[in-house]
Amino acid sequence: MIHARAIALVCACIAANGVQAERMTREYKIDLDPAQFSPTNPDNDIRRIAAIAARAARDSGATLGDRREAIEHQTVRYYDVPHQCSLRDAGWVLRERIEGAKRELTLKLRRADRAAVIATTVEARGKKSRTKLEEDITPPDHVWLSRSATVDVDKTVALANAGEAVRIFPALSSLPASTRLAVVNDLSIEQTDVDLPRWRWAALKASPGMTLWATSPGQTFVVAEFSFRVTVPEGKESDTLDAAERLYAKLLTTLPRGADDGTKTAFIYRAGGRDFCR
Repeated sequence: MIHARAIALVCACIAANGVQAERMTREYKIDLDPAQFSPTNPDNDIRRIAAIAARAARDSGATLGDRREAIEHQTVRYYDVPHQCSLRDAGWVLRERIEGAKRELTLKLRRADRAAVIATTVEARGKKSRTKLEEDITPPDHVWLSRSATVDVDKTVALANAGEAVRIFPALSSLPASTRLAVVNDLSIEQTDVDLPRWRWAALKASPGMTLWATSPGQTFVVAEFSFRVTVPEGKESDTLDAAERLYAKLLTTLPRGADDGTKTAFIYRAGGRDFCR
């Protein structure tokens, strides 16, 4: 198995006094070849890739849900300190997503020090705030633990400096309030988010999906990703992880892979070889 470890962390984080603190999900990610998707009408290509993944799931014993895929379109931006990238260097990701009249902000902490991520409080002030502790799996053998908070905000809320960000995300309070924030590399990503029918096994439920990125509407896709998320049922940790790992190994060999196994965030910072962090 690729990641048959840290089972206790996947199903729950245990506080110092031995009390179960929270559950955690695991998301398996695979970079796809963006050239597989038509920039002007990707729907047929999305269904073709979804069918390949569904066959792999059925071959591994899954039952598939019968609803159609749901496709959403969003604008995505990342914020950081120009010429310093203080947030990235400290393990933070500050992201904005806009879909129609809805705007949400997410602050995510991702570090190699898993204990530090678990111990750090990441909260958001505002309406409909929610938090998540998640483990991301990417090829060939990378495991990223992250904690995040997301909140809905009005489109008039500014993010021009750290003080404005801290009013929403207190975890950023170590930054001087006057620290300037800007959109990383001035990139506004046009994101296509695809929610696919769920896969079910006796010991596992998985939520698969795809994400496509273009730098402007109708342009060639620059990032394509397939993923599936699992939540481990209490008492079925071993069976669940075994099933997920077997499926992940199969998808790695059947889906049309891209050349880049990095994260979407890494793409934002290196896009076009620009000097945002210098």
